[in-house]
Amino acid sequence: MLFGEDINATTEDLPAVLSFQHKLIQEYLAAVYISETLRLDTPEPFLTNIFPSLKVIETHREVVQFACGILADTDASPIANHVAKILAQHMHNELNNGKRLPQNELSAVLPILRSCHKEGGLSALNPYMSEYTACGHPLAEVLSHTELAYITDIDENDTLELNPSPAQIIVRLVKVDGEKYDRLWLALHSVKANITALHLYRVETPNVAKLHRFPQVKYLYIWDCGCSEAAMEDLADSIKCWVPKPELTFCHLRNLPIPRSVLEALCACPHLMHLDLSYCNLSGKLSILMGAPPPLLRKLILFDCSLQSADTEHITEAIRQGQLSHMERLNIRENPVGEVAVDRLLETLISTRPPNKLTLMLWRTGVDEDGEPTDLSKQFVTEWKVKPTGTNINVDW
Repeated sequence: MLFGEDINATTEDLPAVLSFQHKLIQEYLAAVYISETLRLDTPEPFLTNIFPSLKVIETHREVVQFACGILADTDASPIANHVAKILAQHMHNELNNGKRLPQNELSAVLPILRSCHKEGGLSALNPYMSEYTACGHPLAEVLSHTELAYITDIDENDTLELNPSPAQIIVRLVKVDGEKYDRLWLALHSVKANITALHLYRVETPNVAKLHRFPQVKYLYIWDCGCSEAAMEDLADSIKCWVPKPELTFCHLRNLPIPRSVLEALCACPHLMHLDLSYCNLSGKLSILMGAPPPLLRKLILFDCSLQSADTEHITEAIRQGQLSHMERLNIRENPVGEVAVDRLLETLISTRPPNKLTLMLWRTGVDEDGEPTDLSKQFVTEWKVKPTGTNINVDW
């Protein structure tokens, strides 16, 4: 019996109140309606109207999974692709803020993505997947198949057990010593696979000169490693060796002694879209990056890079010359650039009207008496908040 009848609610003027015996029945019937509609109609804008956000998908996860099961005999990929598209939007927003989605926010979508992965509907996640998998994020579970391998260590015999042989490799090393790092690279040379992502976190004296042998790297993360200036010069040479066809798309070099040669090498990467140089001292060096920035650069994170007002002028000039037309997010937080430089930057942005929606992050870009970063004055922020900046510019004070 699908329905129950509430007799007590019956009156002479009102009909009997019918309800489902269990919520699952209601969710299943909703899934039947969705699946039948998808068989007869185009997925968009139908799916967008009923599942507009990740929160709605999480709330009605059973409906989505029921619909995927009903469509399994035909094609569930439109649902999987829509879920992946919504998830990718949240990934995009979180990565812009230097974050990754916590596991509890993925509890609803992971089963959906796993069940639909075979349908090939996850193309929307491709630009973000290695950003998560390279760091051991739970989202890596949806790619647990034979085409990828995740390497985090090496055994006592200096061998890598990769069976079957993968087509791509993601290397993630956390707090390993330099000797183990070198042994791992020797083992990798015998593996016929593309290393698409490399994440080194607190690796002691990593020999980054060996990177020139892996031009397929698209996602490069080197954080808080004991790299000397000579090692960073080797990194620049490795990146230059990837030219003329470097695949590098996401690059995070945090808390490292960045020389001019590394900035020059990064400018020569035509596919570079996301560059994070947080906690690197770039004072007096930004002219190199802004002189000929990567043509597709969309996100530039310069958090706490000891930038001064003169450095900000190079960003302003690059915007004026149209060299940052693809930029979607610029983060210069925690840099004592001062209100005069910030004012010029904002005025330039308004006058150039960038085609892309740009988010400018300016928290603690004022300068105190000791030359340290501090909050912009309330008067300055208040005056700017009442100015028309257009719909394409979003300022995070």
